[in-house]
Amino acid sequence: MKRNKRFDKSLIILFLIILVTGVTSIILFLQSRTDRITEEINKDNPIKIVFFISEKNNLLLSEVVFYHPATGKGAILDMPGEVGSLIKSINKIDRIDTLYRRGDVEPIIEKFEELTGTELPYYIDIEIDNVEKLVDLIEGIEMFIANPVEIIEEDKMVLLPAGSVLLDGNKTKTFLTYEEQTGVSDIDKTGRKQKFIQSLLTRMGEKEKLLENDNVFNYFRSYIDTNLDRRALISFIKEIKKLDGERMVFQRVLGVSRKVDDQQLIFPHYEGNLLRETVKQTLESLAKVELASGENPTIKVEILNGTNRDGLASRTSQLFKNFGYDVVNIGNADHFGYEQTQIIARAGDISKAQKVANFINCKRIIPDDDTKKVAGLESSEQIDVTVILGMDFDGRYCKN
Repeated sequence: MKRNKRFDKSLIILFLIILVTGVTSIILFLQSRTDRITEEINKDNPIKIVFFISEKNNLLLSEVVFYHPATGKGAILDMPGEVGSLIKSINKIDRIDTLYRRGDVEPIIEKFEELTGTELPYYIDIEIDNVEKLVDLIEGIEMFIANPVEIIEEDKMVLLPAGSVLLDGNKTKTFLTYEEQTGVSDIDKTGRKQKFIQSLLTRMGEKEKLLENDNVFNYFRSYIDTNLDRRALISFIKEIKKLDGERMVFQRVLGVSRKVDDQQLIFPHYEGNLLRETVKQTLESLAKVELASGENPTIKVEILNGTNRDGLASRTSQLFKNFGYDVVNIGNADHFGYEQTQIIARAGDISKAQKVANFINCKRIIPDDDTKKVAGLESSEQIDVTVILGMDFDGRYCKN
């Protein structure tokens, strides 16, 4: 006897319901899932990302970018390869860029975290030839070049005119790799690298819609090595267009140069404590909304050396500049016997002098009425505050 097999249609309907429900749930999950950058933004956390540019596995620049989504303010810290530190893998003092390996940047980032005292969770690593392709993809970057540059490359000469210019990929590559003439300061060299990163970030934000295009993004993604996935990278590009480039803070490692094994290395001041404190205060200042509102004008500072320590005023001026002060003059005081650092109000606004005093933990503030009695100073509309450094100043704070 033949048994009739009847197919229950209700099973088909049940199967389709389960299938549709499952697919819908997966789609909703994927759409609702937030990426790492969006999570940082939602939590009001600063975004900290390291940019590397290399040529044949040799590090050309390494810049740490700090950006706070609540204020749109950013900072760039230059981490030069010649910083000296203990490299545990070889158990010796060496350049930190010996840790760099394209495709394996974790060791050098761990060293950066040790030196700066902060976690650096994200990175973008670009080979110099891909910098050229990337810049062309975003239709050039705008750079300000203070002095014209003439570069002779084999059988051709490249001219980079002074002023604000739009550089294509090839000229950007030349701008990053040309050897400076002798006499160019380390500050100028550092500034060139930081201005490039600033311009790159600005241009990426301007070209957000272009980079969101799937075909364009695929090219963009192929030019960089990063630990940001597609969603996070797009979120970063969208967010970075809010960057207030005019208020960008530029930081660098301050230290002493020493010769170790026939190479000049930079050792950060005060066993690295100054650098870590600088990074900490930078992150705090980026988070302060009032500093982004324009209600706090730049304080114009004069720094005078009242001690017999050569170069103290110059070194201290870099500290003030790093934190956004406008240093309008540096020099020597009327004598070198100042025991205590003095903060002198020059524009009748004691609040500005108080801010400067708080910055270096100084207690001695002299009001405007007493200005002419101190060091023979005349009133000046160009200076808000004069700082006379005394023997109690250790390079960062006054020891009270």
